Amino acid sequence: FFIDYPIKMSWDQWVSNNLMCAVDEDGNTLTSAAILGHDGGVWAQSENFPAITEEEVATIIALLDGTKTPSITLGGNKYIVLFSDESLLRGRKDKEGVILSRTQQALVVGIYTEPNVIAPKCQKLVDSLAENLTNMGY
Repeated sequence: FFIDYPIKMSWDQWVSNNLMCAVDEDGNTLTSAAILGHDGGVWAQSENFPAITEEEVATIIALLDGTKTPSITLGGNKYIVLFSDESLLRGRKDKEGVILSRTQQALVVGIYTEPNVIAPKCQKLVDSLAENLTNMGY
């Protein structure tokens, strides 16, 4: 599902072309998306991605490393943790959800709103980009 380009893209293009692309024939897209460094730095983000703090990223990394917590905060928005393991986190808040996938150096984040986009479609985009970044050493 990953869009492969023969030229080198900026991180912003990775987000816009691989995460904020249409997920169905109606043209629905994720609500927002980003690629974040493990240190909390923003590599790239979509226009509506919430302002995230280094502390929020540190909490997410700790959760992926095995710390148990019932919720995470992303840009001030609290999500109930539905699932987490060493490389994947799924969270939910009302009709909005978040999928995070960890690579060696980054977190790929997709935020979606149902019914326009459902969790499996968001996860497919996030996982695909994370896998490609992992294969490239990121």
